[in-house]
Amino acid sequence: MEDLYKKFPFIKTNIEVKDGWKTLIDDCLTEIKDLMDGFSVGTIKEKFGGIRIYIEPDEDKYPNYFLGIDNNTYRHICSIVSKYEHMSYKICEVCGKEGKLQTKNNWLKTLCIDHNKDYKNVVGFLMDLSDQVNESVKP
Repeated sequence: MEDLYKKFPFIKTNIEVKDGWKTLIDDCLTEIKDLMDGFSVGTIKEKFGGIRIYIEPDEDKYPNYFLGIDNNTYRHICSIVSKYEHMSYKICEVCGKEGKLQTKNNWLKTLCIDHNKDYKNVVGFLMDLSDQVNESVKP
């Protein structure tokens, strides 16, 4: 991931995801790089099985950003980032192959068939959970 820091100097923190999402991050940041004047990437991490890329306004340009930013550029950046966040749910975070959202011990990960050992497809998990709930409420 070191090359991403060189390519995108507006990344201000550690990238806390596995290599499988590196291309996804590269594509996302390439798409937003010309819009990033006054903004930086504060965090890149996995959350609930998907990637999260947090965009922060630079305090020099937006000193009162905590009051909210009414800025079309910021909204445009966030819409692009959101597209890639949604894409992450179909890409294995370990290797970058096609993946699916999986669960194990209430943890969510997006994994391919090669990396989902001991994980269960979320759709199957939710159906099993639904069956358990239905069984417990039978008269």
